[in-house]
Order: sequence, then C-alpha cells, then structure tokens
Amino acid sequence: MSRCRNWERDTFRLASKTSSFFSSTISARMAGVLLTLVIVGALLTPGIAVGAEQVGEQVERVAESAKEATIDAANASLRTIKSDPWTWLHIIGAGASLLGMWAFKVLRPGVLEGDQRSVENHPSIVWFASGALVFLGMLAGGVVAGEIFDISKGSSDLKDQAILSLGNYLIAIPTALLLSRLLGMSSPESGLSLGAKDITPGLLAIVLAWPIVQCAALLAAWLAVKFGGSAPDDIAHSTLEALKDDPKDVWAISMAGAAVIGAPLVEEFVFRGCLQSALRKLFGGAWIAIILTSALFAGMHVEMFKDGRWHAVAALFVFGVTLGFAFERTKKFTVPVVMHVVFNLANIIITLAK
Repeated sequence: MSRCRNWERDTFRLASKTSSFFSSTISARMAGVLLTLVIVGALLTPGIAVGAEQVGEQVERVAESAKEATIDAANASLRTIKSDPWTWLHIIGAGASLLGMWAFKVLRPGVLEGDQRSVENHPSIVWFASGALVFLGMLAGGVVAGEIFDISKGSSDLKDQAILSLGNYLIAIPTALLLSRLLGMSSPESGLSLGAKDITPGLLAIVLAWPIVQCAALLAAWLAVKFGGSAPDDIAHSTLEALKDDPKDVWAISMAGAAVIGAPLVEEFVFRGCLQSALRKLFGGAWIAIILTSALFAGMHVEMFKDGRWHAVAALFVFGVTLGFAFERTKKFTVPVVMHVVFNLANIIITLAK
C-alpha cells in the first residue's frame, strides 16, 4: 500500500514539473512572438504612414483629372450643341422622350397587346367604306370648286390652289364629323368619338413625338446628302413654300388655315380612324396596322413635295407611326387629331420664323 502511494506521489510530481516546463516554454515563445511583432510594427509604421499619404495624393490627382475631363467633355458637348443647336437639341430630346416613355411604361414590348382598342363591332368593309367615303368627298369638293371657279387642271396659280384646297375640305370635314359620330356611337370602344378632354393628352403626345420625328427628318436629309450629293431645301411642302414667299397673301394664309384645321381632321379620320381600324380588324394586330397605315399616309403626300423628295416622305412615315401608336395607346381619336394640328401649325411658324 505504501509503495502504491509513493508511486502516485512521484507521478503527480512529474506531471506538475512537466506542466510547469511546457507552460514556461509556451509563455517564453509567446513573449518572443509579441516582442517580434512590436519591433516589426515599430519599423513599418513610418513606411505605412508614408504609403497612406502617397495613396491619398494619388486619389486626389485622379479626382482632379476626372473633374478636368468632365469639364472638358461638358465644354466640348456645349460647343457641339452651339454649332448646330437644332440638330443636337432634337437628338437629346428624342433620347429623353424615348427614355421617359420607357420609364413610365408608355412604350414597352407588348404594350399594345393588353387593353386594346376594340374594332370588332364592325367588319373591315365598314371601316374601309367610311374612310373611302370621306376621301371621295374630299375629291368631289375639289372638283366642284374647280368647276365653279373655272380652274384648269394642274393650275399652279396660288389662288386656284387655295380655292381647290378649301373645296377639298368643304364636303370632307362635315362628312368626317358625321361618320365619326355614328361610328363612335355604334362602336364606343373604337375610340372614334371626339372630346375636348382629350386635347391635353394630345398636346403631351406631340411634345413626346416631335423630337423623334425631327430626328427622322434630319437622318433622312443626311442620307439624301450622302447618296444624292446635295443638301435638300429646308422647305419641302408647297403650302409652306407659298407662305414663305408671301406671308401676307390672303390665299397663302387660306391654304395654311386649311392645312392646320382641315387636313388633320380629314386625314386622321381616313387613315387612323378608318384605315388603321380596318387593317387591325383584317390582320388582328395593332403594329402591322400602324406600319401599313403610316406607309400609305406617307405615300399619299409624295406628289405634294416638290421633286418627290423622299427624305420628307420618310419623316412623314415616322410621324404617321407616332400618330397611330398614340391612337392605339390612348384609344382616343382626338389625340392624333391634336397632334396633327400642332405639327402642321409648328411647321408653319418655323417656316415664317426663318
């Protein structure tokens, strides 16, 4: 028993000594590591401080360079805009218009496939016939005016042209108003009813569409120069040319009045109200109807542009697309009519201001 106790006591003493030895060894090593870290830190501190200062200086230099580059770019952009403000302001406006319509979900893929304007109450032939009736009324009015005032066919006299223009709308306008009322009542979802409350959306729509149409005109004019070799005239429409030559001429003013009041109502009823509705009914899609209607709308104006200048017709095609889209998007016939009125009026004002 005493031997066993002695063995236990010796074992305990050995364990204690071993533990003390390892503890002292680890403590010494830890102390050495800490001391090394302190020494290394003291040696590196000045270098770190210098490095941080250098990094700060580099950041300041980069920031200053970026500031100078931004100012230079802004000045260069300003000089570019000042060199041709009409072009660049319209390019900027077109970009802002497209981004704004995208942001507010006015123009998105499939946007015309949801709550659509309905043309189902009447077959395609009814829409075609209604538009054709107004178009024939416009031709008949011109023929009647020509017979009454003994105007020879193809006359280039300003007075004769003004009388024929007024005669065109004498029958067409009341016919368009009557048919718009009848179709609007029989097919309320077609959007053909006219309303004063829709004037404001029409004004907003032309503000968004104007820079886009002008950019299309500028691009078409640039292509005409690129491939034709000469810059087209700024004034391409015969009415604008007559008004520019003599702004005080009563017949030129009469033609301008017909272009601002008669043309938008009659043309929008024929093309957007009837033809676009008929094509939608026929093909079942809004975009194909808009594109085809816009192509026919632009094609109708070819003879009205001297020398058949296609660059002006190309701009009218884009304008037609904006009119058709606005009609389908708002489902209000007043909207494209207001857009057309403002577009023609703005072109007259710009022509007189040049």
